[in-house]
Amino acid sequence: MGFLEVVMIIVVLAAIALVAFVVNLITRKREELKVNKISFRETMDLISLPIVSFKQGNKKLNFLLDTGASYSIINEAVVSTIDHIKTEEKGDMYGVEGNKVSCSYVNLFIEYNGKLFQDDFQVVDLSKAFEQIKEDFKVELHGILGNAFFRKYNYVLDYNELVAYSL
Repeated sequence: MGFLEVVMIIVVLAAIALVAFVVNLITRKREELKVNKISFRETMDLISLPIVSFKQGNKKLNFLLDTGASYSIINEAVVSTIDHIKTEEKGDMYGVEGNKVSCSYVNLFIEYNGKLFQDDFQVVDLSKAFEQIKEDFKVELHGILGNAFFRKYNYVLDYNELVAYSL
């Protein structure tokens, strides 16, 4: 075997190693992107509302994605049925009618697709509104994810792909 043949074998092996490296990198990046995407396609296709189901243990919690809400909200009726940490924080929120409502805060851990999220939620009685949504759209809501959540986790809503994604 001559010098030129040995060099060719080394070049071919280097090219194979480079292709394997690139394929591995692309595979890892795709997996990363899966973890950083939250799909709301199903509910948009069914009822035209961006709703995402998170888990807390074995319990499923449905949240409306609302970029018009400053903070995330958990329905007061749900708080006693889920794990939470009461905080000392108190605040006010304004409803769509402009009415000011005093509220307390809880800290929740919720999970989506193996990724754990922790955030503070305003505790507000949204039972009447959520009952109306359940009656009209046949979906049970437990809360609202607002801008504080999206900013904390750097999520952007993509209505072309019907996902919230984080880079």
